[in-house]
Amino acid sequence: MNLMCVIISIVLRYVNSETLIIHKDLVGFFECDTGITGRALADKITATLNDFHLNLSFLRGQGYDGAGNMAGSVKGTAALITEEYPLALYLHCASHCLNLAVVKSLQSTNRQRAYELAIAETQPSSSVQKLKDLCRTCWVDSLSTFCSLYKSTVSCMETIISEGPQLWSSDSLTDARIPAYNLHSPTVNLHGECLDIVTAVQEIDTVIPTVKNVRDNIDRYHSEWFHNVQKMCEVTSTIPSIPRTCRHQTQRCNVPADTPSQYFCRTITIPLVDHLVSQLTARFTQHHKLALLGWLSLVPSAMTKMSKEAFTENILKLSDLYSIDLPSPGSMNSEVECWKLKWEQHLSIHGPSSLPNSLTSTLAQTSSMYPNIKTLLIILGILPVTSCSAVRYFRSLKRMKTPYCSTMTTHRLASLSLLHLHRDSEIDIEAAVDEFSRRHPQRLQVANILRDE
Repeated sequence: MNLMCVIISIVLRYVNSETLIIHKDLVGFFECDTGITGRALADKITATLNDFHLNLSFLRGQGYDGAGNMAGSVKGTAALITEEYPLALYLHCASHCLNLAVVKSLQSTNRQRAYELAIAETQPSSSVQKLKDLCRTCWVDSLSTFCSLYKSTVSCMETIISEGPQLWSSDSLTDARIPAYNLHSPTVNLHGECLDIVTAVQEIDTVIPTVKNVRDNIDRYHSEWFHNVQKMCEVTSTIPSIPRTCRHQTQRCNVPADTPSQYFCRTITIPLVDHLVSQLTARFTQHHKLALLGWLSLVPSAMTKMSKEAFTENILKLSDLYSIDLPSPGSMNSEVECWKLKWEQHLSIHGPSSLPNSLTSTLAQTSSMYPNIKTLLIILGILPVTSCSAVRYFRSLKRMKTPYCSTMTTHRLASLSLLHLHRDSEIDIEAAVDEFSRRHPQRLQVANILRDE
């Protein structure tokens, strides 16, 4: 495989029509040979799915990261696919605000080596030897690693600064001077490592007012955060101070301030909270909330906690959005009434702990009496929540590429990685040999040398 080529992984999320179990399967790694623009990637994805003989008129969801070529509202991959398939709802993989300064400052080989030496000197018992790359969906791990290695991080930065421009580039010196507590963002207080999607959806309409309340009372909240930062600084005997100011400042903010707390409140905390408000507003679109609220309206554990008016409104909006997929749209109202009554009676007899609390468990208890609700559950079950799976599969590709990069071509490496990932799949060896001999008869003379004919 060419070391400079760009590879994308495609994961399909679907519901088995017989078992009603939700699956997420990697279908392969594919080279972006025509470019990485929104149009090129959209064409690549749709062409690949067509090669698998999939009817894209049934495409109901798509999920990517927040890169501009993927999520752009006009020329992004998601927008172009949605333009052709309007019901392919785009769900953004959750993005969290965390500053990249320290991670960026340790990307080069020399910086990483200096960092390892600092860890060996200041924290020799640490099993972690580098900061984790910033991941949009696993940001808490990166933050936890940084906090545990804070002492070593400061030591490494001080070494870079003390050795000066003779050994380090100006970029390294500038990045090393960025305050470490820039990474202590309020997002840690708003999110958890394993935030349940039900809780997340219920809190969508309250998170933004909460952050706005933080913005309105920024002095009080910043005082608490700055106090925590000061405790971290005590580990390295660091005293927060205001950077020197000058008339022409290009490397950092030059706002006037009387105290260090006031300076960092104006340069870091306030811009960060404002950014959180804008991002939370942008991430959860009306269609996004509609789909997720509809999901809550169908799962019994959440449905029984909703008022009848809210339940009916959400279900009707959801049925209008996917009316083309419903087998009996005319009976939707009566079906919804029966569905709600069924689980209210179940709740009164068996208690709340017996109610299904996930799409999978709800689908398993959906009978043929509720064809419309079953269809909506299947559609909502295939909507992607995150793009973590696609990113995670690249780790397997990297494991395979290291020992075989000198001998494997693009197709062979991708196929070998698929075999490695889908080890539980049964493979008919004879059928594989027959198919190979049919496609490439010149490469393999299929004959049994032990048989006399």
